[in-house]
Amino acid sequence: MDRAAVLPLSHDGGRYRPNDAKKGLSDLPDHCVGALIGLSIAAVVLLAFLITVCVLCYLFIATKPSRLDNGLPLRAPGG
Repeated sequence: MDRAAVLPLSHDGGRYRPNDAKKGLSDLPDHCVGALIGLSIAAVVLLAFLITVCVLCYLFIATKPSRLDNGLPLRAPGG
């Protein structure tokens, strides 16, 4: 098997060159970098939303009153 046949292709369709691995994010097209940044921001926002919901649920359960208190005495009229 030809060694060049198993090496990955670069995004421009050319053969793999050893220097391609050193480029990092600069080797990706601009729309891929933008998509990665957008997805990262969306993941952080979703995580913050989930943490907020969990904290609010905890506070609601922890501060739940033990009995209903509407401020009125519970007596029958005329009694």
